[in-house]
Amino acid sequence: MSQAQSNSITCPFCNRQYNWKPDLAGRRVKCKCGNVIAVPDVAPMYEQPAEDTYDVGEVDLADLPPPPVASGYRCPSCRNPMEPGTRQCLNCGFDVKAGKKGAVASKVTGAAAAAAAAPRAIGYATAKRGDAAKAMEQKNLIKQATLFVGAIVLVGGAIFAMRFLSGGKSATPGLGEDDTVIAMIKDENGTEAKKWLSDHPGRMLAGTTRSQAEYRVDQWYKMGATKVVAFGGLMSMTVALELPADPAKRKELFDWEKKWHTEMDIKPSVDVGQKYLLIRMRL
Repeated sequence: MSQAQSNSITCPFCNRQYNWKPDLAGRRVKCKCGNVIAVPDVAPMYEQPAEDTYDVGEVDLADLPPPPVASGYRCPSCRNPMEPGTRQCLNCGFDVKAGKKGAVASKVTGAAAAAAAAPRAIGYATAKRGDAAKAMEQKNLIKQATLFVGAIVLVGGAIFAMRFLSGGKSATPGLGEDDTVIAMIKDENGTEAKKWLSDHPGRMLAGTTRSQAEYRVDQWYKMGATKVVAFGGLMSMTVALELPADPAKRKELFDWEKKWHTEMDIKPSVDVGQKYLLIRMRL
């Protein structure tokens, strides 16, 4: 049987046919069965004769979905195949009668459900991986901080051991500031003052010029100091005087130290038989 140019359209709900008219192209009309159908933009080709009774003007042109294909009934929204007479598309939830999408029907296939859930699962997994990476980074930072603090404690302990527990320190506490001076000689490059000054042209005692420093060292030796010790790299902030055994010379050095430190608001030392007299230089 040959196809006739009947310009007819078919209702997807009841299969009733109607004549296609140019002035209705692209609009929606109501079938006798009560359902709204879309009029194609161009005339379709069918073999059967058509009736010419339908109501027009139901819906605006802007809401027109694509017309059903001649090979079978499809969803006007997603073009998924639908059984004739079915109101709602099982794939996208489009309600043919209402002309809009509703909730997707519960009969969605397992494959479609899995496909819909896949993006959410991927996003969740990505978020979990991000949280795990942040947690690992924080754990590493805490570990590094712990190691750093531990290293400081170990270094501090080593310095303490070297300074106070090694090198033949007497079990009996030193007199005066002898323990402090002995530790400074070991840890702060304690060197005889004249040699210390001559080893580098830039060295000086704090608060003095080069010539003043040399004069001050000579003065201490003349007072009776058996040895003058300077400390540090370029500027010695303190000087240690090794005291003589002669009581008169010791008194002269202690008297000078008392005047010097009193003017600096520093408590002067007292002769208790110590070996060294520690002098704080002025800035």
